[in-house]
Amino acid sequence: MTWFIMHWRTVIPIHKSFLDFDFVALPYAIRKKDIQHVRDVLGPTGAHIQILAKVDTVETLHNFEEIIRSADGIVLNRVELSLELPAEKLMLA
Repeated sequence: MTWFIMHWRTVIPIHKSFLDFDFVALPYAIRKKDIQHVRDVLGPTGAHIQILAKVDTVETLHNFEEIIRSADGIVLNRVELSLELPAEKLMLA
């Protein structure tokens, strides 16, 4: 199992030989279109690659249902969220 991390704002030209990984971790995925952008970059050759959206901002939490429907999985980043949320709300996130 191999991982590749990319930022949704960065368009990375991906050569076909680099598509030999299983997951893409997408930090700061705020909306469905961010996840769709990565799917477009990966193209049909990378259709087998699963996209994991990192939930690490309050804005991401506001769009949580949209993100969970668009991504193949999520990674909840409580460390980043703790910078934006009080401790009592973080336990509910």
